[in-house]
Amino acid sequence: MHIPLRAPFRFTHTLNFLRAFSPMSGEQRIGRDTLVKSWIVRGKPVTVSMKQDGERLTCAFDARLDAATEAALRDRVAAFVSADEDLTELYALAARDERFAPVADKLHGFHHPKFATPFDPGADRAALERRGKEYGAWIGHWALYLWAATLSSTVAA
Repeated sequence: MHIPLRAPFRFTHTLNFLRAFSPMSGEQRIGRDTLVKSWIVRGKPVTVSMKQDGERLTCAFDARLDAATEAALRDRVAAFVSADEDLTELYALAARDERFAPVADKLHGFHHPKFATPFDPGADRAALERRGKEYGAWIGHWALYLWAATLSSTVAA
């Protein structure tokens, strides 16, 4: 199975983040350039091995899947790695911020993994509805900055 990736995309940044994000430790295996993660998709446990191959993510899984389950798995993996996330606006904001620009340059191509919990979408929506889209972008911008500052020694240039 192949998932198209919206450029720029550097899976190594995703792997570096997941290595350092302790709340998810033990949920997956992280290799030098691969991620192995399991989900329950349409009631079936599936383990997926993911690796970037140019402008796509190549996924191998451990079970035979019908077309509907494979489509659901494709959607789950694509959402988790933010495969279709458009970073254009983030890079435009970063270019205008002298403190954040070097961080954005160092993490160019990092698509933040999405966490599938009931709390995440509600928290995002609450922040955006209470403060507006610009506030939500600002929060995300600085959250990324703070996270990147703590990992500056582990992020590949």
